[in-house]
Amino acid sequence: MSESAPQLPARPSLAQLRKQAKELLRAYRAGGTAAAERFHAILPRLADRGRSGAATLADAQFVLAREHGFESWAKLAHHITAVRPAALEQFERLAKDFSTNYRAGAPL
Repeated sequence: MSESAPQLPARPSLAQLRKQAKELLRAYRAGGTAAAERFHAILPRLADRGRSGAATLADAQFVLAREHGFESWAKLAHHITAVRPAALEQFERLAKDFSTNYRAGAPL
């Protein structure tokens, strides 16, 4: 893991970060070395490889939040909602639905 915190993208997505947390947890529980190093760097209580089943989704979310320089998942989520207005997500969803239907040949 590098010494500097990874930067959030210009348009961060809480849904994408949730997926990343689930993937991180899955990798940790499967014994992935990189995932274990990330967990151990943030949560020393999980340093014992035999405790991989004790890790929770909340732990993985906390790891991601800390890696991005936030004190908690809640503060990361608050930051994302503050910089990403709900109206923008509504328009992105509409554009995605339109694109999906257009490709499927559905009548508009």
